[in-house]
Amino acid sequence: MKSKLRFMVGAVLAVTLTAGAKPGTTPPKLRALIIGISNYQATNSWPALPGCQKDVETVQQFLSGPQVGVDGSHLRVLPEKEATRAGIEGAFQQLVNQAQPGETVY
Repeated sequence: MKSKLRFMVGAVLAVTLTAGAKPGTTPPKLRALIIGISNYQATNSWPALPGCQKDVETVQQFLSGPQVGVDGSHLRVLPEKEATRAGIEGAFQQLVNQAQPGETVY
């Protein structure tokens, strides 16, 4: 089930980001915040999700690779240890503050 979900999320992301992209054109102006959380505190309903770090790396490589071509300085990976409520809210605020007109933010 987890592998199907990962595949579906990856497929939707790939289609969304490459829609309208034409070979030889300037890469789209995108910014992204990538967060992967493997271990959740104080909960019995959310099991650990091994592999989230690998998922983060895969998404980062895909976005910065030749298929999408996002400038590496426009990608922010929030380390799991910083993925607290305050850390996530702060990262989103930073993303909003850095975004320029005409950019797409994920």
